[in-house]
Amino acid sequence: MSDTVQIRALCESDPETISRAFRTIGWGKPVAQYQRYLAEQEAGSRTCQVATVAGQFAGYVTVNWNPAIFRVCRTGYSRDSRSKRDS
Repeated sequence: MSDTVQIRALCESDPETISRAFRTIGWGKPVAQYQRYLAEQEAGSRTCQVATVAGQFAGYVTVNWNPAIFRVCRTGYSRDSRSKRDS
């Protein structure tokens, strides 16, 4: 068996596979999380790359091109400014 590493875009069959892999190491990452990543990828707001080794899931990386924290930074709103304004 080859140890070929492949990097590719997240696809429809991945959410269950990824969730199961994390469940086996005790991490609760739900299938719905990866389904959301897939929908966001299809909408163009997220990029998600999946790594496989010898055809088996090995990891993933995701970039959210429109994160909520960025929107907060652009508006200047922060927890500190809210607490000062609301007091």
